[in-house]
Amino acid sequence: MALLKKDRRVTNVTPRQPYGGPDGGRDIEALFKDRDKTFGAVGFVNNANDSTAQKTKIKRKFKSDLSRALEVDQQLKVFIFFTNIRFTVGEKNLLIQNAKEAGVSTCEIWDRERLRVELDTPDGFCIRFQYLDIPLSEEEQASFFARWGDDIQSVISTGFQKVEEKLNNIIFYQIANEVLQHLTITIKLNRIYQAEEIGHFRIFSFFDITQPHSPIDEIILGASDKSHRMMPESYNYKKDQQAGIKYGICRGAWERYYDKGDKLISISPSIATGMNEVEKISFSYDKDGFIIRYPYNMSIMDINKSYFIFWVNKSISKCIEEIIISANEYTLEKIYSDSFLIDESNVNFEHIPIHFSEEEMKDPWVRIRPSDGNSLFKIDFHKKIPQRIFIPEQNYSCSIIA
Repeated sequence: MALLKKDRRVTNVTPRQPYGGPDGGRDIEALFKDRDKTFGAVGFVNNANDSTAQKTKIKRKFKSDLSRALEVDQQLKVFIFFTNIRFTVGEKNLLIQNAKEAGVSTCEIWDRERLRVELDTPDGFCIRFQYLDIPLSEEEQASFFARWGDDIQSVISTGFQKVEEKLNNIIFYQIANEVLQHLTITIKLNRIYQAEEIGHFRIFSFFDITQPHSPIDEIILGASDKSHRMMPESYNYKKDQQAGIKYGICRGAWERYYDKGDKLISISPSIATGMNEVEKISFSYDKDGFIIRYPYNMSIMDINKSYFIFWVNKSISKCIEEIIISANEYTLEKIYSDSFLIDESNVNFEHIPIHFSEEEMKDPWVRIRPSDGNSLFKIDFHKKIPQRIFIPEQNYSCSIIA
């Protein structure tokens, strides 16, 4: 059966009675060319010597098995017979002719000579070694690995890769139920810009939490120039700061609860010094602080199935090369410039409690949307498992305090 399995014309090879017993004239069932039902029968003798008596016995066995196979399936198209007797070409042709006259369109006789030829090929070496205990010579080993070495390596590598992927998936779904410490957006620009080229900027992202396990059903996060812009009124900071990314950056995030109407709750506003050269801009929805206690928390899994979109000023939109979304130690999405488009349709934007001057608004809002025809981006862990950014170090040491 092992030899038949390596015949590429034959598939779905199945033994009928591998441990003995009535088999209805067929030891093997299979498909020939993925189409025709195939029956295989075996006629072996002990101490085969190709005598007239042994050949007569095997010929009778062939005809008997063929007849019984046709009784089971009168539409049988393919019959294969295995024997350790060596037949002449004429003897095999006569048996094949008998099978065709009985209604079988394809009949093959695998006699001892054909079995030997098959076993002496690189494809048959492993079968010969596994079932007949015949070791491979150095030349046969070289021939075998020349034929199968790359495939064996590929199988091993693929196997390890599949195991690693399954393990990573299990680890992710375990970690995904832990508290969301941060959701971070990183905007990579298409080159390094001087601060004067960027000037005023504003970038915001909106996440609609479609399957909330807490009252949080929307998250807004973003960044802009002027460090004071998103800070509370009580925060004592220079209010007349010059516009532009060179002079300061503000970052902020908000939550909206489904039981609080349209009210937005500010989360972890922060400030940063300006940049002379700009390669990327990052901002976060951050709950990793140990001082502030928040009434509600989310997990990474809460973000699954959520829809999101980006609102930015037009001039900065033309500079964006890639958008990376990460949460805790995982990268959730990477959105490249060839998979998004800039929607410049005129829509009023009043979603966040931040004031922008008339001068700043001369650079109008635009939206970044998917280029696949959808109006919003979507996170779906079932389609793509997030990639882990790093593996935390495991500290197995412990201290005993007396």
